[in-house]
Amino acid sequence: MIVDELINEVKSPYDGIPSSEVEALNWDIYANVGTGYEQPEDVLARALRFIRKTLRKHPGKHIVAVTHRDLIVFMFLWYKDRPIGAAEKQSLNRKFISPGSISTFTYYSSDLKGGKPEFSYVSPTL
Repeated sequence: MIVDELINEVKSPYDGIPSSEVEALNWDIYANVGTGYEQPEDVLARALRFIRKTLRKHPGKHIVAVTHRDLIVFMFLWYKDRPIGAAEKQSLNRKFISPGSISTFTYYSSDLKGGKPEFSYVSPTL
């Protein structure tokens, strides 16, 4: 197993905090945080760097990556040409991008210049 820091965690002051406390914030880990912590655009930029790197390193291959909800949510919003932000994240049903779900981004080019990928989603909990 390889752990890639580009998709490993969202850098937040809420790391290690019980999920009940974060849930009380409506899962908004981006408001009222100091410098040095990521914002949604930062998370998306990291995800896209991971995609570019992976497409270059493994052209034509099937790659499986395991990551966290926010990374996938911001990739989905980017895919849909929607604004990237905490409010947009909150507008999605909490069940969307559910734990254990599978989001697939299929690229037909070895770089992002080939256009946006196809997207599919499967959730075992729905």
